[in-house]
Amino acid sequence: MHELKPFRLSMAQLRCCVARLTPHKAPGEDGIPNVVLKESLELIAEYLLSIYKATFTLRVYSNHWKIWDTIMLCKPGKPRYNIPKAYRPIALMNTMGKLLSAMVAEDLVYMCEKYVLLPSNHFGGRLGRCTMDAMHLLVHKIKVAWRRGKVAMVLFLDVEGTSQTRYHPGSYTTFVCAESQRGMCYS
Repeated sequence: MHELKPFRLSMAQLRCCVARLTPHKAPGEDGIPNVVLKESLELIAEYLLSIYKATFTLRVYSNHWKIWDTIMLCKPGKPRYNIPKAYRPIALMNTMGKLLSAMVAEDLVYMCEKYVLLPSNHFGGRLGRCTMDAMHLLVHKIKVAWRRGKVAMVLFLDVEGTSQTRYHPGSYTTFVCAESQRGMCYS
């Protein structure tokens, strides 16, 4: 078993996460646009890193960093705006908290991969893995079951509002059926 090392923020990690910030996104409650962090990083990097390190040393996370503003935007071209589906929620997180969260998330992803903390068939949110990888695994499992003379059943749940990305309702079924030799697909 691997020994986990304590979480440590680095200047390189801070610079990398600031570089990935989209410059002109709307700021959260603190009113600090991402472009300010990007343009002033050379002046504030040491101070910012010290503040972030102190959150772990002192075990204190600013209450201001916990505040999110959720703005409801009207989706264009909707016939009626009296139903929830006609709106798209946008969460505006405090910029300072967002940056620290990005640094922590990056480190957690690294530790999950390095120490094999996720099962091999977990595809969501992992670098180098995508929906097509999950579909190939699914097709493989179905074919293995068929070779053994068993029936393979698949249940796909379309839970609305769980993700910002959407897929066409028939896309998974179409993919599985296209791979099928027997034409048995359940969705």
